[in-house]
Amino acid sequence: MTAVMTAINLLEHTDTITAFDEDSWGELVMTTDGDAALIGEIVDDFLNSADRQIRDLAGSIARHDPDLTRRLAHTIKGGAATVGAAKVAAAAAEIEHVARAGSTSGLESKLQVLDSSLSVARRTLNARVRALA
Repeated sequence: MTAVMTAINLLEHTDTITAFDEDSWGELVMTTDGDAALIGEIVDDFLNSADRQIRDLAGSIARHDPDLTRRLAHTIKGGAATVGAAKVAAAAAEIEHVARAGSTSGLESKLQVLDSSLSVARRTLNARVRALA
């Protein structure tokens, strides 16, 4: 099961999702023929984009803009799934789910979970990239 499907199926059980999806990471390594430099670029692009998108999410939540919130969360979810950051994908999926219903109410706490999940993923992903070199 991909990280995105895991995120969708376990929305109510975010705490049971493993922080890192080995299958998705394996797919990334296989797809790139284990090219450590390319994988490093993909990971860096994801982390930098996610940082920007989380800042933008905070703004869209503060402005009560569910459409932009949904789109940003969806983008983060997809990027996270690609690199195996399952907790990040799940947290983004939760935000997307609420925003899809037309609300941003209560998303501040979910945004904090997303941000902290990204911090954990950053350490894990950077270690994984270093291990490939």
